[in-house]
Order: sequence, then structure tokens, then C-alpha cells
Amino acid sequence: MPPVPDGLPEVVPGGPVEFERVVPASGNLQVAGKQFWLGTARSGLTVTFGAERWVIHLLIAGARIKTVRSHLSVADLGRLAARCGRAAGPPPLPAGDGVAFEVDLVVNNSGLVGLGGHQVLAAGILGGLQMGIQIDDETLSFFDPSSRELCECGPTR
Repeated sequence: MPPVPDGLPEVVPGGPVEFERVVPASGNLQVAGKQFWLGTARSGLTVTFGAERWVIHLLIAGARIKTVRSHLSVADLGRLAARCGRAAGPPPLPAGDGVAFEVDLVVNNSGLVGLGGHQVLAAGILGGLQMGIQIDDETLSFFDPSSRELCECGPTR
């Protein structure tokens, strides 16, 4: 793994990694075997990936473009960190823009919450915990209601 410049946190093995990619003319980026469609209008722009085991955040100029479920293993994260990554900062919780709303709900023992008459999978590890849920046009985000930290893999018990 490359040396860490002074002042930057060291990448934790299997922990969150941040790295950049430039959107090609096709608008289709590939990372560790998965394609990310960003559109031809974004070709030439630099995308910052905040990647971890459970989710991947894509940002352009600091603004979150999308958040998707991660396909990356601990080994994938290690390879990305060794090749081009650095320790990721805190994940971006979608900013409230008047469209999003939030609820606090307890996750059931199966890892599900009931939203709008539908059962939505949060994570089995969250069973029995109260979680904040922010819902906007594109994203359903689970976060710790006291710290407002985005939940990536669930708290340890």
C-alpha cells in the first residue's frame, strides 16, 4: 500500500476507500467489474467514489450524484486502496432539499421496516434498533438518529 501523506488517515483494511475516475465519452464507468452509468453529458468530469462493503457513493464536485448498493468485497476494497485509493471521509447523507422527508422507525428482528404498506429491507444486523430513515426522489438512507451518521454496515452490539 502506498505511504499515506501527512495529515491524511490511513486506509483501514476492508474499510471505506475514496478514489476518482474520469467519466469517459461513453458515459459508462467500470469499477471492479461493475458498470456505473453517468451519461454522455458528464463525459470528462471527475467522479469521486466513496466505496465500502455496503454502499458506494458517487460525487461530482462534492455533490452526491447517486448512491448504490456495493458489490465490493473486503479484498476488492484492499485492491482499490492499494492502487488508487485513500481513506474515505464520512459518507454523504443526502441534503434536505424540501423533497426528502424523514421518519424514525424500529427495525424488526428480520431486518425489515414497514414503509407505505411495504416491507423494506434495512439490514439483519439492525434488528431491534431505532433508525432514522430519510427518503428522497432517488435514495432511501438509514442513519443513526442521535449522531445522524449514515448507516453503512450497522452498529456493532
